[in-house]
Amino acid sequence: MADRVYLDVEPLIGAILASVDDAVAEGALDGARVVAEQAAAVHPYTNRTGNLQRRTQAGRVVGRASRGLVRVDVLGDTRYGSFVEEGTSRNRAYPYLAPAWLVRESDFARIVDEALTRGLERVL
Repeated sequence: MADRVYLDVEPLIGAILASVDDAVAEGALDGARVVAEQAAAVHPYTNRTGNLQRRTQAGRVVGRASRGLVRVDVLGDTRYGSFVEEGTSRNRAYPYLAPAWLVRESDFARIVDEALTRGLERVL
């Protein structure tokens, strides 16, 4: 009868998951910056003060990849940014965030993928 050998892989799995969480968060934030730059550079609204363009930025990363959900904010960080994006009862919408996402979605995915690869290389 053969002897059994038990391998303690839990520390390695924990390190891999932590690295994945950190790398995906880092990549998502970097990708969100690319989307924000696109939104600030190419927009349909008339830029009267420059505030919305200047304050269109990546926000925060929420969630963990190891738990299956990561969200990153890209926002026009002014009190009226959502009014411009979505419109109001008196003004039509001038979407600038959603079109920027559509243009830069593949760049975002590539940036997250590269960050994830770097994160795994650090552990393995």
